[in-house]
Amino acid sequence: MTEARLVFRRRRTRGRPRVERADVKLLFSLPALMILSWCCPDTKWPRVLGAWSAAKSFVVGPRKSSLEKVIARALEIDAAASRAIVQANTENKVVLRLQVLRIFGPGGYHPSIHLEGRSFIDDALRGGNGVILWITHFVFNGVIAKIGLHEAGYAVSHISRPEHGFSKTRFGIRFLNPIRCQAEARYVKQRIVLNSANPVPAMRHAKKVLDENGILSITVGAWEGHRLVRIPAFGGHWEVAIGALNLAKRTGAKVCPVHVVCDEQGDSYRIIIRPPLALDQERDLDDMAIDAVQEYWRDVEPLIRRHPDQWRGWTSLYFDEATDGT
Repeated sequence: MTEARLVFRRRRTRGRPRVERADVKLLFSLPALMILSWCCPDTKWPRVLGAWSAAKSFVVGPRKSSLEKVIARALEIDAAASRAIVQANTENKVVLRLQVLRIFGPGGYHPSIHLEGRSFIDDALRGGNGVILWITHFVFNGVIAKIGLHEAGYAVSHISRPEHGFSKTRFGIRFLNPIRCQAEARYVKQRIVLNSANPVPAMRHAKKVLDENGILSITVGAWEGHRLVRIPAFGGHWEVAIGALNLAKRTGAKVCPVHVVCDEQGDSYRIIIRPPLALDQERDLDDMAIDAVQEYWRDVEPLIRRHPDQWRGWTSLYFDEATDGT
């Protein structure tokens, strides 16, 4: 088992692909998804998608995914259980698309959301240095977190990427991703777009939000940045960019983990705001970040185990010779 440590990577300069098959499939599926999202109650979406998946599996057989082995190994479960988690995860991602499209529909989208721990945001704001909401990459965090925080009266500035939405291709960024971005824009104060080739302007903008005692949200992940913390996780290792923690050290802002999960019945959501991480501003950034990421992981791991079909971080979990102990 590897120990938690800081790792570095070169900034990615490779150009984006022009278009991919997934773009075409999404483009042709959007009309059907829109009809379903507008005409079917959102509480029925999981049941409809589950029936569709069962029928599709019966006709063409179950699809194998590389994630099945990762999840089976991480959770120490058999292949059938792992396959069920992957299938549910896929269905949840379709539900996310339905949520986005429902926002544009008649009457909009008004899910049942329970906000827990808002006092941690209020207490942080009373400190005068702003607060960073470090949002776990669960399937439903994108739309539900924004709606729930907006309805609670919080004006949140969200750090995002051009790839945010449905696609990472040039075609998708131009024509598909704006669908989701425009839907979410109704519930945030502003979207701060981070350009990986030159992240400085976005980080300056984010710092200004915190300097004005504002609320900044950042999704926990390793998509951007060249300094990452690698920690042991589920018998393998998992990496997290430390940009949010760097901002906290520079501004004195509190960092509150936020987890968004759907209940077992699929008809309501919980936004769980956790106490601020114990950041020692006097310590070196690297050491502070390593401890903070480990503290975050101890908090979120039990929730991932309870809702493995809703965590999108499985694709960032790696097993190698070092973690095998060989």
